[in-house]
Amino acid sequence: MRGRRRREERKAKHRRIAEDLARLREFINAWDPGGLIAMGVPEDEFDTQRAQLYGALTSGGVRSEADLGRRIAALFGGFFDSSLTPENCADVAQSIWDWWQERTSGQS
Repeated sequence: MRGRRRREERKAKHRRIAEDLARLREFINAWDPGGLIAMGVPEDEFDTQRAQLYGALTSGGVRSEADLGRRIAALFGGFFDSSLTPENCADVAQSIWDWWQERTSGQS
């Protein structure tokens, strides 16, 4: 019985991760740094950065909306647009931060 419960818990955890990553993809693709999505690149174009961003969120490496803006600018600025700054990443950072705070509220 214990083994079955662990399997169910693992499945639930994997579902949450997949849902979180899908939601991050929605935020990032709607933001569309560099306009690549609008040019027709595959929707998984930013998945490497998305995974790094998710890792930062889940590890506690991002502790505020401002931290998130800096992280987004660093992750995407070097690859797509060197003019990206935390300030011009503020809208997407706020959207992601608000979602993440709601998503993780009540969790220990």
